[in-house]
Amino acid sequence: MSANTHVNPYSAWSNPRVRRAVPVATSVHGALPFAADTCTSNLVTFRFTAFNPSILNCTVIGANTMASYRITTDTTMAGYTTVKNQAGRTIALIEWRRDKPLVEIRNTVSKQAVANWLVPSCDAISHGEPHNSRLAGTYQLCR
Repeated sequence: MSANTHVNPYSAWSNPRVRRAVPVATSVHGALPFAADTCTSNLVTFRFTAFNPSILNCTVIGANTMASYRITTDTTMAGYTTVKNQAGRTIALIEWRRDKPLVEIRNTVSKQAVANWLVPSCDAISHGEPHNSRLAGTYQLCR
């Protein structure tokens, strides 16, 4: 018997912080081929909150549960959305064009089509909650 004597064979969860938690299960516990998820350790999760009234004016919460960014769309600058850091400095600009929106990240990414910079993840699996939005799911930044 393994060192982990308190394994519930019917559970399908894993928690690496708890010693007695079930280890990450392969598909049908090894009966079928299983590809390990290699991207999870490199992922950073951001949550868009405090919509005012929409995601175009909201707060972005980072992994430390602190406000990391503020997204604002000013009606006086029609067609533009800014992303500001914690210090209130504009770090990114989205230009909403009919044919293709553009994104620019100051000193990092020159102005380019959003479709070239933010693409659906390679595994084509949506990990987001179901929404009536094309943006729900997992995306990768392409540099």
